[in-house]
Amino acid sequence: MSHGHDDDTMIDATLDTAIDDVAHEMTSLPARADLAARVTAHIEAEAASPRRRWSFIWVMSPVAVALVLILAVVVERETRRPATPLRSEPVRPEAIVPAQDTPPVTIPAAADDAPRIQARAPRSAAAAQPPAFDVTPLEIPSIQLGSLSVSPIARGEAIEIEPIVIDRIEITAMP
Repeated sequence: MSHGHDDDTMIDATLDTAIDDVAHEMTSLPARADLAARVTAHIEAEAASPRRRWSFIWVMSPVAVALVLILAVVVERETRRPATPLRSEPVRPEAIVPAQDTPPVTIPAAADDAPRIQARAPRSAAAAQPPAFDVTPLEIPSIQLGSLSVSPIARGEAIEIEPIVIDRIEITAMP
């Protein structure tokens, strides 16, 4: 028995009729008298439930995080700007005060009208050297190994290569 297009149409019609009959039976009963009161109570309970407030918090939290990130970027950029404008004139060396424990050293400038540069003298040559440490040297005993004998994995055969013959190349001088 072959199933053709007419058989599929008959099955679809039978299935549609069965679905219609079941839907008619389900909706043919009259509604209960308290249906409107039950629906209203359910809507009011949903509006007052804390679950609805929590869903609002979950929806708004990414927005709050985005605003905090934007604020952090703006504050970071504002703090990187200098608080005072840069001076256009150089700082005079006379304004530099040397430390109290070292005498100032004056280095003459190239021109007589140029300001003099003051620098601190080094405290001593010994202070520039690192401190000496008392460290005993490590003594590592040598490892005694006997001779190693390894047998070859495979014997190789001699490969003969034919000699390469290059013909003579004639080069003529350019005029």
